[in-house]
Amino acid sequence: MDATEQVNLAQIVGQMLIADGCLADPEREHLEKVMNALGMDAAAKKQVIGGIDVDSPLEERVAAMAADTRGRLITELEAAMHASGHVEPGEVAMLDRVKALLG
Repeated sequence: MDATEQVNLAQIVGQMLIADGCLADPEREHLEKVMNALGMDAAAKKQVIGGIDVDSPLEERVAAMAADTRGRLITELEAAMHASGHVEPGEVAMLDRVKALLG
């Protein structure tokens, strides 16, 4: 996974985490764990945080991902859904959207 894919993956996870309108502490901690697992440095993490937008189109970012990154994206989104301790309808809708984009 290249650096661009890492940022895209982390931003999509962040987009899911803010689907309910806020980024609670457990969600913020989850995003930090994802970025650490990806081996991101401080500059990349700053890029991720600065680029998270609930209205960002998913299509382009998902389409640009390699097959192995797409698989990891689904895994990370499924984990992110549970970061706050409860699943929001917007999170389910986003996961369904991503799955539909992946076919």
